[in-house]
Amino acid sequence: MAAALLIAAAPVAQPLTTSGRIAFRVDAERLIAILTVLAPGGHRQITEGLSSEPVAKFGFRFFEPPDSLNPSIPSDVRAGDRWIVHTAPGQTVGATAERIVGGNPGCSEAVGVLLTLERNDVRRFAALPARYFVAEPWNSQQVSQADAASSVASLPESTVTPKLRRTLEGKLDELLIRELPNVRSGAEPGLLRMASSPVTYHQSWARERQRSLQGLARGRGRLSYDVQPFRLAPDSVPFFFVRATWRVGGQQAFAVALWMRGDDLEIIRSDLRPATWLTMFEFQGRISNEQLGLVLNVLDRDHDGWGEVLFAQGGYESLSVEELRLSPAGFQATGMTYSYGC
Repeated sequence: MAAALLIAAAPVAQPLTTSGRIAFRVDAERLIAILTVLAPGGHRQITEGLSSEPVAKFGFRFFEPPDSLNPSIPSDVRAGDRWIVHTAPGQTVGATAERIVGGNPGCSEAVGVLLTLERNDVRRFAALPARYFVAEPWNSQQVSQADAASSVASLPESTVTPKLRRTLEGKLDELLIRELPNVRSGAEPGLLRMASSPVTYHQSWARERQRSLQGLARGRGRLSYDVQPFRLAPDSVPFFFVRATWRVGGQQAFAVALWMRGDDLEIIRSDLRPATWLTMFEFQGRISNEQLGLVLNVLDRDHDGWGEVLFAQGGYESLSVEELRLSPAGFQATGMTYSYGC
């Protein structure tokens, strides 16, 4: 489900440069810009010579890369090069490439560049709440645009008024009524197979899921949700990231993540995969906020008033962090991503 944005007389969103890399905070003075992640399988997990744990949950402990990683090291990334790090809307800090490092996120192998903050930026960087950023090699154009005012921002909790909550709850009720039949029909063949399995645990699990879905259809679901408001477009109309879960008898029964816009809460982007995952045996009837999605940071790298969102999405034994950019057509992937799994 998606809807185009209609924003009158707004500046056109221009393509961003593709030289950026997702970066995570190591500590108060260093971060790692991720250069390459290799697919799981056939790669060696390093257990010796590891750094301490990074501050960022979705980062990795780093080590001196073995020779096997040499083919995956970009030839144009060198120690001593200057980098710029986009830390918040319209804000940057400077950094220097210290060295190439390896890592083992999940069951994967990764190559990154360890960046050390410039001395006059350390205090400002250490005070930032964010743990994830976009870093890119320094150039003269970036220097001239390094810091500039931006309208993009996280908004205060008070933006979500009681009236807006009432509207939201009505929208969520409508969504459940509309989408539940599709989720139930998609899950039915698998649940019937599990219910007729000779394995007793499979039978009981499938029947529990069937009871939960039936309870939802009979109006017995209890809704809980959280809302994060942002200003991401030049017209300053707020956007809301919503994670919603319905429980039946204490068990999660349905879940969805949404991006919504304005006081009427137009749905811009929706993710119903968590609702489907709750019907799959692998997930054991539990969906975390990580699997519904996490906003890690919001940026405005080119200062045009259109926001970029660093967004984390968990799956089954996997996680991806990607940059999504808002445009008049909705959210678009910029191609900047960092994914790993087992």
